Parts: sequence; structure tokens; C-alpha cells
Amino acid sequence: APCGVCENCKMAANGSHPDIIEIDAASNNGVDQIKVLMEQTRIPPQVGKYKVFIIDEVHMLSTAAFNAFLKTLEEPPQHVIFILATTEKHKILPTILSRCQIYDFERMTVANTINHLKMVAEKEGIQYEEQALAVIAEKADGGNITYQKVIEDLNVLDSDNYFRLVDLALENKVAEMMVTLDGILSRGFDGGNMIQGLAQHVRNVMMAKDPQTLPLLETSDDQK
Repeated sequence: APCGVCENCKMAANGSHPDIIEIDAASNNGVDQIKVLMEQTRIPPQVGKYKVFIIDEVHMLSTAAFNAFLKTLEEPPQHVIFILATTEKHKILPTILSRCQIYDFERMTVANTINHLKMVAEKEGIQYEEQALAVIAEKADGGNITYQKVIEDLNVLDSDNYFRLVDLALENKVAEMMVTLDGILSRGFDGGNMIQGLAQHVRNVMMAKDPQTLPLLETSDDQK
């Protein structure tokens, strides 16, 4: 584990460590660029014991670039460590995967995030409303933790708007729906995002009707 105080840790933290090289494969995915990178693996580390190459979005490498990389990966210098990061492991060549230690990081659920936020808030002595934590968990941002304030800070529509729109639709109150929609747009909300949110809301309502699918909803207990 990093100590955070030695010179290696400090340089790694501020991005100035000469032995840690990070590249974005999305914009450096050609065979020539990978060959240049592989040439750098021959240079021994300047400060630490290892030279670490972090290749982000590695699935974006071209097939030719993958093959050029494979040659080095098959017989890497002893002082070299490769860290390959990707969200689409299925796009990586099997010959590459077979030579890697694979660590799968699962997405945190909203419920897990809410519980963690509760723990932090209680530890810091911060008062909170659970609905506010749910919004933070869904949008991954902060603010003073009251439901209304979080809604304002994150500029998100809460479910009351969606419930109202659905109720008006069921009652065929078109004019009232238009007025509600105009009020939403006038507050700076994007119409496309509003429609996506409404679709998700209707899907959640349908899932909430069946006790079997209710636990699948990633929202607060109050919302359920």
C-alpha cells in the first residue's frame, strides 16, 4: 500500500513520476504509437524498482497495435509492469487476456453508495435525508444534504414531476401537461433528458407493481 509521504508516492500522486507512463489508447491506438511505447520499455527505471505502463481504454487498440504489444507482453523486461484498463474486456484478444492477471471491478449499486454515504455522514455528524442521499448516489455529486437542496444543486428532476406528468396524461389533461413541461424547460432542463427520465420513471413504476421485481429498483426505500 502507498505510504503517501515518500518521494515516490508524492511524484505518483502529482503525476510527475518518471517511471509511471500513462497513455490513452483511444487517441494512441496505432501500431506505430505502440511500437514507440514498447521501445520505452527497454529503458530501465530512473527512480523506483519498476517502470509502470498504464494503458487506458486498451480495447481501443487496433489489431495491428495489439499484435505489436503482444510481442513485448510475451517476454516483458523484468523491470516492467503493464496495467491495462478497459470497460470492454470482451474486445481484448484472448492471447492478451491469457497473459494478464484480471481484476473485475463491479459497479457499486445505489443502495451500497447510500449506505456508504450514511456511514460518512454519521461519522462526520452531518444531518441528512435519505432521499437526498439517493439523489447523490444516482448522480455522484455533492451538496448540502437536504433533498430539495440536492435537487437544486444537481439540477435534476425529482420523481414528483414525473408522477404529475403521468397523472395528467392518465386524465388526458393535455394543457396542464404542456404548462408543466414548459415550467420544467424554463428552469433549464434539457427536454431529451427529461424524456429519458420519464421513461425510466415509468419503467420503475411498472417494476414496483410486482413484489418480485421491486428489489431490483436502485432507489431509496422511501421512493420504493
